Amino acid sequence: MSEVRVRDLVFAYAGPPVLDGIDLDVASGSLTSLIGPSGCGKTTLLRLLAGFERPSAGQILLGDREVAGARFVPADRRRIGIVPQEGALFPHLRVADNVGFALPRRARDREARIAELLDLIGLAGYGDRYPRELSGGQQQRVALARALAPRPDVVLLDEPFASLDASTRHEVRREVRRALHEEQATALMVTHDREEALSVADQVVVLGGGRVAQAGRPEEVYRRPATAAVATLLGRASLLPVLHQTATSVVCALGEAPVGSSAAANGPAAVLVRPEQVLLTPARAGEEAAAVVLDAELLGPVWRVRLQAAEHVVEAAVSITSAIPEVGSRTHTHLVGTVHLVPAVSRGAGES
Repeated sequence: MSEVRVRDLVFAYAGPPVLDGIDLDVASGSLTSLIGPSGCGKTTLLRLLAGFERPSAGQILLGDREVAGARFVPADRRRIGIVPQEGALFPHLRVADNVGFALPRRARDREARIAELLDLIGLAGYGDRYPRELSGGQQQRVALARALAPRPDVVLLDEPFASLDASTRHEVRREVRRALHEEQATALMVTHDREEALSVADQVVVLGGGRVAQAGRPEEVYRRPATAAVATLLGRASLLPVLHQTATSVVCALGEAPVGSSAAANGPAAVLVRPEQVLLTPARAGEEAAAVVLDAELLGPVWRVRLQAAEHVVEAAVSITSAIPEVGSRTHTHLVGTVHLVPAVSRGAGES
């Protein structure tokens, strides 16, 4: 395993840079998820780390070894394991041979290493099967074992769960995280799924406009996003104008709440409100209330309730065990916990 350091990385195919000054640190033995809108350069960054592309400028270091910059180390000499989106197992090889593909055939511990990895991914006893005899989730776990087999310095995963159904995806990503940590592997994973990015990673890196918009622990990036774009990328959010502010609290269309943190050091701020922070109390007959219920959508354990508060459409997450306000009814709104301030955006932007 090895730490990854990227410094002022620039890459362009033809025209404007796809990546324009990327700085990134991945601690040894940790898992980092890369997330961002389509076309932001996530997969391109993975290809640069793998050695499939040569950067226009900047530097990549794996541990103390420079692999791109003043010198360029080819992909086959970087000691990097890759788990592609579809697994890409060899259909004519047994599971054991797929796992051991990158291991020298005469290596003394080859069979022991294969058995160790099959046990690690929960497929002990599956060595004689062929990929076609496995489920999609099992195939992805075999692809991970194949990438880990030669004990690479870094493992790169390119949307490894995208083709799996929702229930399988939850199970497999949990197993993949466990396997990577048990192997103490340094890993970077590209994903479009914000739940995936937040749930499996030690660090979340948000890309936007060819740069790192924010990097940090999952709970930090979710609760204290640097911008409105980061906030809405990582979860449902309402961004509301500040109506009144003191040193410790703020008033918006949903009421008053203490300010826990702020990314809006200079200039106008917007109040970031997550749906789970909005508590609803139905108004009594004839009683004036701050919000009107527009509609409600069932999302399994919660109802997503859309509200009209002043000129803003906002969301609340209401437990399935609670009574759902009728469409058109008026309700009081209360903000739970502290709120976070982000730099203000143009009216309507970022509301969901």
